[in-house]
Amino acid sequence: FKFVNDIVRDVDNELSASLLAAFEEDVLQSVLAPALLQPNELAASTSSRYLADCLSIVDAPKMQSTLASFLIGEFTRPEEEDDESEHYLRATLVRRLQSSTQYELSLGTLKLLEALLAFDSLPHVLHNLVLRTFVPRFHLQPSLPDSLAPRCDVDSLQAAIMGYVTLPPDTEAEPRDLSQLPLSAPPNSAGFAAYLNDAQLQIAECAARCSAWSLDVSPPPTPSLTASSDNSRLVAKFQGGGYFLSAVFDKLERLQEQPFEMNLLLTGILTRLCHFPYPLLFAFLLFPSSLPLRPGIRTLFSILVKLANDIQERALSMPDFKFRVSRARARLSAEPPKFPPKEPPPSDEEPKTKTFLEAVVVFEEFCKELAATLAVWGSQLTAA
Repeated sequence: FKFVNDIVRDVDNELSASLLAAFEEDVLQSVLAPALLQPNELAASTSSRYLADCLSIVDAPKMQSTLASFLIGEFTRPEEEDDESEHYLRATLVRRLQSSTQYELSLGTLKLLEALLAFDSLPHVLHNLVLRTFVPRFHLQPSLPDSLAPRCDVDSLQAAIMGYVTLPPDTEAEPRDLSQLPLSAPPNSAGFAAYLNDAQLQIAECAARCSAWSLDVSPPPTPSLTASSDNSRLVAKFQGGGYFLSAVFDKLERLQEQPFEMNLLLTGILTRLCHFPYPLLFAFLLFPSSLPLRPGIRTLFSILVKLANDIQERALSMPDFKFRVSRARARLSAEPPKFPPKEPPPSDEEPKTKTFLEAVVVFEEFCKELAATLAVWGSQLTAA
C-alpha cells in the first residue's frame, strides 16, 4: 500500500497510472474484495481492520479516490433503495454496522468507515455516505425558506446546549452548577470550557480541510416537497438520514449493551460528522429544533433522550450508582474515584454491569462534546 501510494503521489505519469490500475485490479478486486465479503466473521473482520490500517497511511488523492470508489461506489445522486444492488460491497459494510451479534465484524467495519471519512482530500466520501440524502430535503416540511442556514437565536441555542448538558444522570461528587455555562473559553481552560476549546480546534481544522471542497448541497427542484405530499412516504424515502447514518443511529440505540471500544468509536464518528461545515448536516445532527422536520423523523437528540431515560431508570435500582460510575470513569482514565460510597460495592463488577457503567461514561462525555460543538457552531451562526 505504502509503495503504491508514494509512487502515485510523487510521480504523475503513465507509469503511476498503470501501477494504480494494476493495484485496483490485482489487489483490490482480486484479493481484498473476496477477503472483505467472505462469510467467516473472524476472517472478514481481520480483513476490515487490516484495510482500515492501510487506509490511514494513504495520502495520495488519486489512490484515496480509487479506494473510496472500491469501497462505496461513486454515487452522487440522492440515495435510493436500489443502491444496495448497485454496489454490493457498500451495502454489505453498512449492513454489518447494524449487527448486534457479530461484534468483531461490526467493530472492524466501523474502523474501516472511520478511516474512509478521514480522507481529507475527498469530499466524495462524505457526500456518498451522508450528504446526498439531505439534498432533496425529504426530511423537512415544505415551509423551509430558501436559505440553507438553520434558524438560530441566542435563547433557543442556550436551551439546546443545556438540553445536551442535562441529559446524563448527575454522577458528580458535587451538584452541577449550570447557571454559568460558558459559550466560549480561553486556551487551557478546565471543566466544560475544555470541551469548548477542543470543539473550536476540531471545527477549525475540519473547515480548513474542507475549504478546497466544492460540493453542491443545494436542493434541486422536486415535486415531492409540497404541502400535500404523503408524510410517511417522504420520511421513508429519507431513510433515517441514509443507510449509513441510519445504521449508525441503530448502533447508538444499543449503547448500553455494547463494549467500551465500540461505543467510543461510534460516538467519535458522530462527533466528526458534526464538525463538517454543512448547515443542514450539523443542524440535523446537533440542533434539530432549528429545522422544520417532518413528523416521524428520527434524530440524534431523540435517541439520546431515550438513552438518558433508560439509564436513569436502571440507575434507580443500582446501589451506589454515582460511585460505581466514578470508579468506571477512573478505571478508564487511570484516575482515582472522586468520592467514597457509604457501603463499598463489589470491586469486580459483573460483565453486563461493567459494560453498562462504561457506557454511561461514554454517554456523559458524548453529551458534553455535542454541547460544546453546538456552542461553537451556534456562536458562529448568531454572530453572522
